[in-house]
Amino acid sequence: MPTSEQAPNARSIIRTEQKRILLLGCSLVILLLCSLAATGVVSLYRFLFPETPRTITVVVNPAVAAWVRDAAERFNAGQYRDTNGTLLAVQVREEEAGQTIAQWNEAPTPPDVWIPDHEVWAKLAADTTGIPMPACPSTSRTALVIATWKPLAQSLGWPARDLGWLDFGSLAADPSAWAYYSGGQFGDEMRLGHAHPGLAGSGAFALLAVIHAAQAQSSQALTPSDISSPLVQASVRSFESAVAWFSPTTAHLARRMDAQGPTSISAAVLYENMVADMTRDDVVALYPFEGTFMATNPACAFSEAGQVFVAFLLERTTQDRLSQYHLRAPSPSGAGELAVPVLPVPPAETLVALQTLWLSERKPVNLVMVIDTSGSMAGEKIASVQNAAADFIAQMGEHDQLSIILFSDKPVVWVREATIAEKRETIIENIQYIDADGGTALYDAVFDAVQLVRTTSSPDYTNAIIVLTDGQDTASERILTADDPTLLDMLNQTDATIFTVAFGEDADMFVLARLAEIGRGAFYRADETSIGAIYDEMSAAFGGAAGIGR
Repeated sequence: MPTSEQAPNARSIIRTEQKRILLLGCSLVILLLCSLAATGVVSLYRFLFPETPRTITVVVNPAVAAWVRDAAERFNAGQYRDTNGTLLAVQVREEEAGQTIAQWNEAPTPPDVWIPDHEVWAKLAADTTGIPMPACPSTSRTALVIATWKPLAQSLGWPARDLGWLDFGSLAADPSAWAYYSGGQFGDEMRLGHAHPGLAGSGAFALLAVIHAAQAQSSQALTPSDISSPLVQASVRSFESAVAWFSPTTAHLARRMDAQGPTSISAAVLYENMVADMTRDDVVALYPFEGTFMATNPACAFSEAGQVFVAFLLERTTQDRLSQYHLRAPSPSGAGELAVPVLPVPPAETLVALQTLWLSERKPVNLVMVIDTSGSMAGEKIASVQNAAADFIAQMGEHDQLSIILFSDKPVVWVREATIAEKRETIIENIQYIDADGGTALYDAVFDAVQLVRTTSSPDYTNAIIVLTDGQDTASERILTADDPTLLDMLNQTDATIFTVAFGEDADMFVLARLAEIGRGAFYRADETSIGAIYDEMSAAFGGAAGIGR
């Protein structure tokens, strides 16, 4: 055992070791703090006290929206900052170029980044809105194609025979040729679809491509004087005679074709990547032999923060992901990249002239509006519907034809076969005096609308029905379900497209969705705040004046 003299020395040794360990620990802490200061104590501070990022608004055309959203997610995760050190976060909004320009004409407030489908839209925006345009580098490319059903393309001789824009225009103008080639399995008539030319680049470029084909030239850009020639007008009129649906956006048209199949749309003008993204395997993308347009998807940055995101889009890692979305790189891979000519982009003023031509040459609409005026519609509901309907009628074409059925306990034909050029102002004025009272004879009203379309329809018109209600059927006497055989037989004898709008939560969503399905149309849900936007979308589908040149 240690002696009493030795014990204090042992305790001293232990205390000395403890002091040494303590000093070593303090030194390590000091070194750690110094290291943090050198490598980013600011980052630790930001982790403990998160900052609110500066939002970058990016407005993008539908063709590249999926790729841009993917880039935005990776950009936000990467904690990118501007030159002042401000944290940035991207929000993406999908919008066609013509729609954006129309909004700027009313309130010129560009986003941080705008990505239309071609730089000609930037030139048009500068000309019409006065907003200075920055340099807009191309981010990607995608070709315009005619999407159609593989069996139909094969019946027309594809792939041994090249098909083009005028082939589809000819089939539209000749029902007997359509019946011969389609074999009856794709409906009684050709049903084309393209986006609204005043809103979407794909719609405008489709008509420009038809004009190039009619003139048999692919090397010279079209001018406004080219648009006015009789040959051009006849070609556009022939092509448009088969169009059953003017979609407000290219993506909306692609989704409809994918979901509804051959009886809804025979062929649609889309971008090639949209066809590749479809869930169906019986749709083919045709590259018209007369030539087509290539979207270049330029990115226009209106702020320094926007420039940071555009630079990110052009980085190698982001560009490498283009192929995942079936998009092409900004620069052509070779002279023969496409087997057909790439058509030259026209000056901005040609797009405006094209919109004017299209509004005069498109197929007029024979429309029946069916409006619920039951007691539950009283108050703000009926006021919202009156305003939306009035705005809708204001955008209809001069040669369009309108009927209106009001229904409560019974349906009543309030307006019958009115030509818009003659009755527009009178109808808009009187629609403000509609009353709301009584029950809901929904099925009988739809049946009367189908009968009315049948008696007023003509091959020279696009026939359509809009049905709006906020409730369930409580008063019909003749038709008792949406699948009533009498109603279905009547629908099969017409080529009318039915659009249904459920106004409020009490409407029968299932029934209205079913009516839109059997009517090869679309179903919408609306309230007092959204009804105007829905009517605007339907107006675009019927070829109403919208976007540029309106």
